[in-house]
Amino acid sequence: MSNITLYGLAPMWPELFLAIGSMIVLILGVLQKTFNATRMINRATIGLFGLTLLILISQTPDMLGTPILNGMFVQNEFTFFIKLLI
Repeated sequence: MSNITLYGLAPMWPELFLAIGSMIVLILGVLQKTFNATRMINRATIGLFGLTLLILISQTPDMLGTPILNGMFVQNEFTFFIKLLI
């Protein structure tokens, strides 16, 4: 069994950040009671997408082609391009 380190999961950071951040934004949207909550949630979502894009762009090229989690998650040039499109 291999050890999973935080640096070993570096190619998955954008997905992890987006998943955790969207759960937080969803919980904030449910708990807000005011009318201005919609504006705050919209801004938080746009900021979340922007930060995810910065994390994605800041990944180094040496992370490409390294399989993670026994090959279940592979990052190559094609997946990087598709992530930028989405």
